[in-house]
Amino acid sequence: MASVGASWREPFLIVAGLAMLAGALGALGRPSLPLAPEGEKGSAEAPAGVALRQPFFWACALLFLPIVGMEQVVNAWLPRHLQANSGLDPVEGERLSVQAASVVLWTECLLRLLTPLLLLLLRIPPIAFLYVCPFAAFGILIGTEAGVWTGPLGTLGLALCGLAFAAPYPTFFALACRFFPRHKGLLSVVSGAATSVAFISFSAMGGIVGWQFGLQTTLRLSPVLAMIVLCGAALIYRSGKRRESAAG
Repeated sequence: MASVGASWREPFLIVAGLAMLAGALGALGRPSLPLAPEGEKGSAEAPAGVALRQPFFWACALLFLPIVGMEQVVNAWLPRHLQANSGLDPVEGERLSVQAASVVLWTECLLRLLTPLLLLLLRIPPIAFLYVCPFAAFGILIGTEAGVWTGPLGTLGLALCGLAFAAPYPTFFALACRFFPRHKGLLSVVSGAATSVAFISFSAMGGIVGWQFGLQTTLRLSPVLAMIVLCGAALIYRSGKRRESAAG
């Protein structure tokens, strides 16, 4: 948000306050399940080499790239596109870019906080979010194709982008942990590394595409990457279920 002129203080204080509240509740609450005895075989982190030698592990790791990429091409280049191509004077163009980025980011943050509650209330499997949310990335086309960034329709398109970006990362991370229950620490490291690579590579890719074909084309990459996420998640989920069945 700082890159488009918005203050970082309010979001930072809100997120920090929520983290402190969650930590306090966790410290004061009682565990609902007994803790596993220290050193129990089933609860220990397995050697990393066991997972790193499996192609299925790397398929899970690679899917984090388009998951982060579909978000990054919008968050990095939407403000610049609006500032440069909105047809407004610089001050109004900057105000529009801040408003658009805020709608996407606040929708994403809110829905990411509410996703666990929605899963509990709706009693649907987490994989459903991976099958549904990517389609919301097509909301960016309301702006790129119809040229509508404001008003109810424009806000809807931007909010749909926030929906598309909110659930896939944490949902897929939880799914990968299910398939590799003794490599959660390794998955955390690998997903973090994939996120860093995706931030750099897709930001650069968006700039190159924008330079060659215009930033509208850069923004159109988001639904393309979302469909890659959808297909990849479906294939990985089916493969993981077969692995679980084979393992008994």
